[in-house]
Amino acid sequence: MQHPEIHRVMLQQGLLTKAMQYFMNSINSPYNFTITDLISPSPVRHKQFLNELIQCHLFTNKAQCHVETTVSRLRDREVKIQQLREEYDRLQNHKTELLHERGIREDKIKDVSRHKFFDRTLNYRNELCLDSLISEWPPLQN
Repeated sequence: MQHPEIHRVMLQQGLLTKAMQYFMNSINSPYNFTITDLISPSPVRHKQFLNELIQCHLFTNKAQCHVETTVSRLRDREVKIQQLREEYDRLQNHKTELLHERGIREDKIKDVSRHKFFDRTLNYRNELCLDSLISEWPPLQN
């Protein structure tokens, strides 16, 4: 290959032209970039391309600020969600403990009620027996 440095320059220009065409298409620029814009740029087209690049840069910076704000809010909300989940789990555990304690208390109340009923029944029975004994007992004589 004769003069490889010329081919290298042409290849670089071709690759840069393709990259600029891709970029201008990706930002929906109304201007088509050509290799002529690299080899012998006209001031008017050069100004148009620079204007498109500046507008893209300004938009990207503004969008980046919104993205960073949104990401920050999202992270804050994820932290809040995690805190709420932990609080929910803690409250569920507390609820389970309270229900368990309630069950124990209800069992104790049932036991106490049974004992009270049994005690009342025994007392009533004892009173009946005592009354019958008193009624059958002969009076004391002086």
